[in-house]
Amino acid sequence: MVQLPKKQKELAGLLASECNGAGDIMPKTVSEMTGREMWGIYFSYADKPEHSDVVNDIVNRREAIKVADAVLRSISTDPDMRAKYRSRMKFQTDLNTTMAIREDQASHNRANMIARNLFALNLSNADIAKATDLTLDEIKRLRDGE
Repeated sequence: MVQLPKKQKELAGLLASECNGAGDIMPKTVSEMTGREMWGIYFSYADKPEHSDVVNDIVNRREAIKVADAVLRSISTDPDMRAKYRSRMKFQTDLNTTMAIREDQASHNRANMIARNLFALNLSNADIAKATDLTLDEIKRLRDGE
């Protein structure tokens, strides 16, 4: 069975809680389960020896779960692999955060540009706020800056 490190157990628990059917291991046979239910069962019971038959059946039926199982097994046994995995995950999280911030900034800049264009149409601040999702204060500052 897979022995997950604490952080991976927490992640597995979060993922399992998001998957339908994760709370009851045998409401259906494995062949009747949806992919989402299989993932939920896998993440809920991968480290519980008493459920190894069901987990192994799921692993053998879904290629993606088989790959995830292999990765989790290698990460859980090799300290260097765990360190690399944590480093990659931190990098990916930082990258995703940076991209989200830049997307928000670009969206806000576009809204400011649209608001400036709408000023020329003599629309009210309230109408511009509706059209751009900018606050009235932001629109007033833009108007005052012109």
